[in-house]
Amino acid sequence: MTKITVSVAKLKDSETIGKIAFQTALLHYQSVKNEFKKPTKKAQIDYIRKSILDPDLLVLKAEMEKKIAGYVVVYFNTYPEKYFKFSKRAFIGSIGVDENARGQGVGKALLKGVEAELKKRGISVVEIDVYTFNKSAGKLYDSLGYEDIKHYKRKFIK
Repeated sequence: MTKITVSVAKLKDSETIGKIAFQTALLHYQSVKNEFKKPTKKAQIDYIRKSILDPDLLVLKAEMEKKIAGYVVVYFNTYPEKYFKFSKRAFIGSIGVDENARGQGVGKALLKGVEAELKKRGISVVEIDVYTFNKSAGKLYDSLGYEDIKHYKRKFIK
């Protein structure tokens, strides 16, 4: 199996990661058209560039054979301590694996990288949402110990 390394993304990685983000956004758009606007590569590259520059976010990249194969964008939230045992939490806002690298452990490596970074920061809860159409992502999260803790319902008002 090819070695996968995970590290903090740099600004110079924006275009390559943005193209992977475009693949992911296109998959979401095609599967849930009433939710997403049609994505563009430029918009995804801009999103990644802004995320890397934001000191309040964490963007990691996964590399295989010195090529970027995936990314993850992590947000940080603080909840009221008087209500929650774990007030500091992380939320995975975006994760994507290049279509040519899927099924090779890149997503798993990225999530393990997130967990390692959160341990360093003293954060012990990470959350992610997954669209019901994305069965492979759901299976990956399940295999890594993510639990279903609530169901999110939606209705469009016309």
